[in-house]
Amino acid sequence: MVPVALGLGSNKGFEGRPPVQLLGGAVFELKKILAGLEWSSVYKTRAMYYEDQDDFYNMAVLGFVDDNGRGGERGAFALLDAIHKIEARFGRDRSKEIRNGPRSLDVDIELYGSKKIRAETLIVPHERLKERAFVLVPLVEILAKDADNIKWKGLGPENILGLKDALSTLSGREVSGDGNCGVEKFMDAASFSSYVKEEQYGTGNVGRDKGSDKKPRQEIFGRPV
Repeated sequence: MVPVALGLGSNKGFEGRPPVQLLGGAVFELKKILAGLEWSSVYKTRAMYYEDQDDFYNMAVLGFVDDNGRGGERGAFALLDAIHKIEARFGRDRSKEIRNGPRSLDVDIELYGSKKIRAETLIVPHERLKERAFVLVPLVEILAKDADNIKWKGLGPENILGLKDALSTLSGREVSGDGNCGVEKFMDAASFSSYVKEEQYGTGNVGRDKGSDKKPRQEIFGRPV
């Protein structure tokens, strides 16, 4: 079992569903491929890089990949493929995007165990991880529940310490002038739990063509996607 850290964000609705609801649907889908999934609070964040857009709603999840012996980079790319399917299901179309612009769902692999991967389609740890408070704040929130770093030790002590140090550095710079690095808690993790329900919010049909449920579902890591 390989521990992984993912960052999620949305600032654009899809099929009448607002960003926080889309995040809930995405977490519901991620629970199918990641064991022991834990999620953070949802944070409202000013857009970075391309600022002429709505604020983002960001969060993080930690979980374990059962890679069935794939291991190494192969498992990471299989996870990336599954994530891209989830993003597409919730309205993401990379061919129509502005770089760093609005999107209905963005899911990044921040850490994949303690692996270091550098490829055209995937860099792990994420190359901008330590400059993004909207990723660091929710990740550190989850890690703080495991003070001894026992559950998530597979991420590597260097990575775990690096996240905390990077957040401390950003906070010290007073990026937003109010000490929160431009990241404001919007909804706590317990309250967000009510959004992680496919039936309640009808997300089973989001991004799917009519009749698609009749087609056999693809599987990754032995779980349907």
